Amino acid sequence: MTEQRASGRTRTARAATGLLMSMGLLTPIVWAASHDVRAAPATAPATGPLLAPAFAAALDLGQYSPFWVDPHSQARQQTREIAKRGRPRDAALLRRIADRPTAVWLTERDPADHVRRATEDATRSGRIPVFVAYNIPGRDCGQYSSGGAADDDEYRQWVGR
Repeated sequence: MTEQRASGRTRTARAATGLLMSMGLLTPIVWAASHDVRAAPATAPATGPLLAPAFAAALDLGQYSPFWVDPHSQARQQTREIAKRGRPRDAALLRRIADRPTAVWLTERDPADHVRRATEDATRSGRIPVFVAYNIPGRDCGQYSSGGAADDDEYRQWVGR
């Protein structure tokens, strides 16, 4: 019985890790756990008393994250548009999303220009860009997001560009 429980916990831990990775949450959690989160300025937003400090810090990374926030992201564009329409409260709420680091999805046939622009922007801001190489052969097992490179060699060439 004890072995079954341990095995079940292992499967649960693996599933949770996979879920966190797919949601892009594992990297900030690992980063926060490896840094002194108490060093964040006192102006950091509160997350509530029930969250562990490292997890709370991961949720509130924003400006404290080493990762880059794309100033050209859809969320940033939407924030500017809403503000122009005279809806500052809505823009402020959306800014809470837009100010969080996210990965740059590389979906172009030749991603070189996109990577170059993002890398240069991130370097100027002193942050680290994160990329999703969305051209993996057999992507999504032929379902809704199927596609990607025809084979491993084509994928290697794409990554090389």
